[in-house]
Amino acid sequence: MSGHNLPQILNEVRTKGFPELSDRHIMTRWIISSQGFDLRTPLPPFWNFYDIGVNADLGTAPIEVIQGGIAHELAEVRSHVIFGRVKSALGSLHSYFSPNHRNNVEEAIDTVVIVRGYGPQLAVAFEYLDKQIPKQSKIGLSPEKIREFAADIAHIRQPAS
Repeated sequence: MSGHNLPQILNEVRTKGFPELSDRHIMTRWIISSQGFDLRTPLPPFWNFYDIGVNADLGTAPIEVIQGGIAHELAEVRSHVIFGRVKSALGSLHSYFSPNHRNNVEEAIDTVVIVRGYGPQLAVAFEYLDKQIPKQSKIGLSPEKIREFAADIAHIRQPAS
C-alpha cells in the first residue's frame, strides 16, 4: 500500500500537537474513499473510539500530506471531546443545511491545527488533495491563509530580542 507507517505518524502528531488526546483510542487505516481523510466515530459503547481513514491513493504522497491530514482529523476529535458527541452531531446536522456554518467549523478546526504547529503540513495536504482528488470539498482555510496564519504564530512565539 505505502511506505507510510500510519500508526507511527498518528502517534507522532498526537504526541507533539494533541497530547490531551493520549487517553483516546484512535486508530488509522488505509481506505478507499472519495475524500483524502475521513474521521469515523462509532456510537456507544465506543465513546472513546475514533477511526481516521486515509485514502489509499495517498500511499505515495509526501509525509507532510499525511501529517497535515491526520492533524486536521485530530483537531476534529478534540472538538468532539470538548463539545461532546451530541453537540457535535447537532452541529453536523446544522452544517448539512448551512454551508456557511460548515465552512466556519472547518476554519476553526484548521486554526487549531495551525496553533498546534501543523499549519505548514496542512497547507501542503490541501494543495496535494486539490491536485490528486479533484472532488475533495474546498471548505475551510485556503493554503495561502494557513501559511499566513502559521507565519504570524511563529513570529509571535519568537523570543523578544
